[in-house]
Amino acid sequence: MVITMRLTDIELEVMNILWKSGTPMTASDLIAASPADRTWKETSIHVILKTLEAKKAVAVDHYVPTAGRAAKAYKAVLTKAQYVASRVLEFDVAIPDLLLAIAEDEKYAEKFPEE
Repeated sequence: MVITMRLTDIELEVMNILWKSGTPMTASDLIAASPADRTWKETSIHVILKTLEAKKAVAVDHYVPTAGRAAKAYKAVLTKAQYVASRVLEFDVAIPDLLLAIAEDEKYAEKFPEE
């Protein structure tokens, strides 16, 4: 299945936190897991999550009881691999050529040193 989806930079930031976590997260969890220099407000996170939900990148996994009402815990539905593949396919490049370029890149060697 080919997914054609573009995420904004801010949506990608939220998705990266969800992907790294691997577990459903509430807006408060996302704020707590954000880098220290990122100062999101909970209302901003809710807007981003609603947009990601409309794009079918995330879904509500369960509700977490809180002091006033239940908070939604969101999970990533779109995998990181699916998203990266969808972006790569936009460039119409042969897969062997792409893999060779990745393997020859110094950043790849630093990230995955030969054993």
